[in-house]
Amino acid sequence: MYAQFWLYYRNSSELSQYYVLDRLLTRDMAQARELRKTPHGFEALHSDKVVRYEALDQYVLRYDGGCDTFAVRLQSMSCFFNGQAQHLPQGLVDRCVVAYLLKEQETQCQYRKEYGAEVFINEKP
Repeated sequence: MYAQFWLYYRNSSELSQYYVLDRLLTRDMAQARELRKTPHGFEALHSDKVVRYEALDQYVLRYDGGCDTFAVRLQSMSCFFNGQAQHLPQGLVDRCVVAYLLKEQETQCQYRKEYGAEVFINEKP
């Protein structure tokens, strides 16, 4: 009985961590003025705050005044701008691809940021 409970608790906890992180990533990217690449993730720049995400092997950290820790098994986090991989610190980001290991299977999610034409005109190549 205890083994069943522990398995349920572990799976439930893993899914809830993933779900909350997914909702926050989606919201922060949609509401941000712009997204910028950082050495270990990206920053969502809002008019009144900056929300920073850092990708580690076993955790994703979200800084928004305080620090939220999501215990998700991360395979990779890649940032792109205009279809090209973004490796430069402070480079603009319009798409982020995150690969998780969820229930021992790789799950890949894509998060997008829509920009107006003025951002593309003003962004230096």
